[in-house]
Amino acid sequence: MSYDNPKDGYFTAGELANLFGISKQTLLYYDKIDLLSPDYICEKGYRHYAIQQYLDLEIIVNLRSFNMSIADIRAYLRQRSKKDFMLMLKQKQMECEAIIQENLSIIKSLDTIYQNVEKDLEVPFNKPLLNYYEERLMKVTPVDNKDDGKDRIILFTKHAQNNFHTSRSLEKHVGWVISPEDFFVEKGYFPTKAFFSFISTKHKLRSKRRKTLPAGDYLEIYFKGTYYKNFSSLVMLINNYIEENGLEVVSDVYILTIENHLFYNETDEYINKIFLKVRKK
Repeated sequence: MSYDNPKDGYFTAGELANLFGISKQTLLYYDKIDLLSPDYICEKGYRHYAIQQYLDLEIIVNLRSFNMSIADIRAYLRQRSKKDFMLMLKQKQMECEAIIQENLSIIKSLDTIYQNVEKDLEVPFNKPLLNYYEERLMKVTPVDNKDDGKDRIILFTKHAQNNFHTSRSLEKHVGWVISPEDFFVEKGYFPTKAFFSFISTKHKLRSKRRKTLPAGDYLEIYFKGTYYKNFSSLVMLINNYIEENGLEVVSDVYILTIENHLFYNETDEYINKIFLKVRKK
């Protein structure tokens, strides 16, 4: 049968595209992926669409407006029913709700980061302070002394990225743990026992990686720059304070980065904190 003279019931590609506010290239794409093909193509290469193609395109355009996938639309057009339509809508609704929850989680994380960054740190630097803290929970990742620099960076990154089962590590500060025996010798080399970060009581974590930092008095000191450049003066300041106030150390030493390369190019601008539990002798 010849279709060189199409009947009035057919639409050209341009006419059909204009009706739905899409491009002819979109129609070509739909034909290429076997989603919607013209009823026939004349000898001159013009593409013609029948009423059925118009109706199918109406479904496609409407479903695409809800960001339905091409694969789902193709499957539905091949086997359509009221039941399948309702099922497709329900699945899309669940997908959208999951996206909403993910975005709400992102918003919460952004708000946490913003509030933490917005706060001006109003503390004296290089001055020991004694503060009482309630019990706190920590996530701890042990470090093997055999691990080299690269291995430790990998371990540190995994600890940070796995915080709260999310890759949004910006909202959490991560620090490292040193034994008091290694800290107070001032030898310039400080083997890290573990990496740590504070967690909430809601955080689900295996017990062996969950540690309780007991309530009590903690000696802490804020300083600028890196720990390795300042350790000698910091150890001296802490030692002097402990001796002058008749204290003794009853915990590991914790070093926590407060502000780092996220804000500064120069390491001298970094802000860190050392804290350790103490008690009266």
